[in-house]
Amino acid sequence: MSEAPDLTIELFELLTKIDNRLTVIEARTDRIENIETALGQLTRKVDTMKSDIIELKTKTTDLEKNADFISNKYEELRGENSAQDNKIRQLQKDVLDIRDAENNTTELKEKILDLQCRSMRNNLVFTGLEESAEENTKQVLHKFIREELSIRKEIQLGTVHRFGQKDNNGRHRPISLGLFIFHRKTQKYSSPDAFREIETDILKFSTKCKYMCLNGDFNSRTSTDADFIPTDGNDISDILNLPEIAENDTYKFEIYNIPIARNNKDKTKNNYGKLLLDLCKFTNMYIINGRIGENMAGERTSKNAAVVDYFIGSLDFINIISNSKVLDFSCLYSDIHSPIDIDVDINKCTCEYGSVPINSMSGEKIKKWDINKKEDFILNLDREKISELENYLEETKSFPADSNIINKAVEKYYEHICYFCKEKHSEH
Repeated sequence: MSEAPDLTIELFELLTKIDNRLTVIEARTDRIENIETALGQLTRKVDTMKSDIIELKTKTTDLEKNADFISNKYEELRGENSAQDNKIRQLQKDVLDIRDAENNTTELKEKILDLQCRSMRNNLVFTGLEESAEENTKQVLHKFIREELSIRKEIQLGTVHRFGQKDNNGRHRPISLGLFIFHRKTQKYSSPDAFREIETDILKFSTKCKYMCLNGDFNSRTSTDADFIPTDGNDISDILNLPEIAENDTYKFEIYNIPIARNNKDKTKNNYGKLLLDLCKFTNMYIINGRIGENMAGERTSKNAAVVDYFIGSLDFINIISNSKVLDFSCLYSDIHSPIDIDVDINKCTCEYGSVPINSMSGEKIKKWDINKKEDFILNLDREKISELENYLEETKSFPADSNIINKAVEKYYEHICYFCKEKHSEH
């Protein structure tokens, strides 16, 4: 009986151990279930990752394809860019060639324009003459010179033409007259002492001529300095009763209502300006710029910066000027100079019109020609003197053309005509 309880105890202990092991096994079984759950989750994640990897592989493949396409495009564009660069370089070269051609064209245009300007520098321009469709421009100008300027002597004209575009509004185009310019072998006024030579000629002509005028580019800047010698009765020449180089006629300024002071927008003076002022003082010639009409202000004539171009004249000549002005610059006439324009009222002249050699002029005056006495004049001509003149002309036919021979013939002709008028028919 004592052995049965011991067996029961051992069995109980065994069962207890089994229970404990089962408890441990259950606990471990729970852990296995957790592991299985975790493994299931891991499996799902792995599957997801597989899907993602497959997707990434697909995208990578697409990216590789796109990269290859982009690389191919890049190479293609690179080739096209290189071709465009070559075209641009060619175009740049063409542009440079075009610019060179334009520069050459501009230079040629300037040279042509300069030649045109030089060819027209000695031209006279007549404005305001009526224009007709079928006109003979040279005859129009001849008629104007003969009827309006009262110059009866036949004048040999050079090239005569109108210039500018025709105007349908009734405005008449100007007429350009090309003058014949003859240069002597020993050119006048070409020496450094040009002003002295001009002064000598003016003093020579002033004994015979009342209306004298000189104009052009003197390269002289005179500011507003006086171009005359003031007379107040206290000059040394008055005190010592010495003769002057030329009789001072500044009193005529007041008589002719001409301002004695002149204006000048160019306030600079140079050495040539002093020479021009001295020339005026010694010859009784006066600067017209800054004294008359629209040019009372003394406008600039060169590059709109200086006054170097002048009209100068005797006071008698200035008195018959109705207007003076500086025209707008035109490359047609000059490279840098603006034209100076004066209007002369020939009706105020008190001398006869015509052309007479300066050496043959005298102080004697002949009455104005009366056309009604033409027949009387012809009847009273001295046939002997006419024969003398004809003989002289016959004798000179065998000689080469010479200005002295021509001048002498003209002088003889003039002397004979004056003789007939004074001696044979003084009422003419």
